[in-house]
Amino acid sequence: MNAFRPLVLLICCFAISDMVSAKKTINEPFVLASIQPEGSKQRQLLVKIYTELFERMEVPLEIVNMPLKRASEDANSGKVDGQFGRIFEYGERYTNQQRVDFPIIQSTLLAFAHINSKININNGWDSLEGTRYSVEYQRGMLSSRMNLENRVKSSNLSSVTNAEQGLLKLKYRRTDIFIHTNGVALENVLKNPEFRGYIKPIAMMQTVFLYPYVHKKHKKMVPAMENTLQEMKKDGTIMHYCKEVYTSDSNNFCSNWPAVKFQF
Repeated sequence: MNAFRPLVLLICCFAISDMVSAKKTINEPFVLASIQPEGSKQRQLLVKIYTELFERMEVPLEIVNMPLKRASEDANSGKVDGQFGRIFEYGERYTNQQRVDFPIIQSTLLAFAHINSKININNGWDSLEGTRYSVEYQRGMLSSRMNLENRVKSSNLSSVTNAEQGLLKLKYRRTDIFIHTNGVALENVLKNPEFRGYIKPIAMMQTVFLYPYVHKKHKKMVPAMENTLQEMKKDGTIMHYCKEVYTSDSNNFCSNWPAVKFQF
C-alpha cells in the first residue's frame, strides 16, 4: 500500500501544477489587434461585439490598435493573439492565422482618382488589366494587394502607409488611382479642405466580408468563438449594439448586418 504513495503524490503534484498553469493561462488577457481607426463607428461596434464575446467565454480581453501591416506581422508571429477582421483568404498568405468562420463586418473597396481624371473603370479589378495607370493602395490591405499584383505591372504599382498619403499623391497627380475601403473615417479625410474638390470615387472594385482571426496556438478556442458569436446574433445582441452605435444610420448599416447597403 505504501508503495503507491510516491506515485499518488507525484500525480497530485502534476495535477496541481496543471491547474496553476491553466489558471495562469486563463488570467492572461487575449490580445486582439484592431486595424480600424480610433473613434470610427466600425471600431466602436467591433469593440462592443468582441468585449461581449470574451466576457461570455470568461476570457480577459485586451484590445490594441495597430497599423495594417504591423498587425499582420505581429499576429502571424504570435505577438498578438488575434485580429478584429480580415478577408476570407487571409490565412492562405499568413499561414499561422486561423479563421473564425463568422463574418463580422463588410468592407467595400473603392477606386479614387483626381477630380479632373477621365479614367473609366466599369469592370472591377479586371478593368486594370493591361493598362498603364499608376495605382496605389494602403500597405497591409491584402485584398487590394492580391488583386492588383495579378493585373498591374510592378513598375506601376505601389503602396502607402495611410489614406492621407494616397490622397495627397492623387491631388498632385503623382498617381492615377488610389484603392481604399469606404467608411466614415475615409469620408472625414475627404471632407478636409485639403482634399475637398480634388478627389472623386470612380468605381466600386469589390465588396468583401471580414472574419475574426486568431493565431493557430489558439485554434482550440475557434469552435467556442463561432458558437458564441452565433448565439449573440440569434439573441439580438449584435443587432442591439449595431443600432446603439449607428443610431440614425442604423437602417443603412444594421438592417442586413453584416452586409451594408452601399450606394456608389
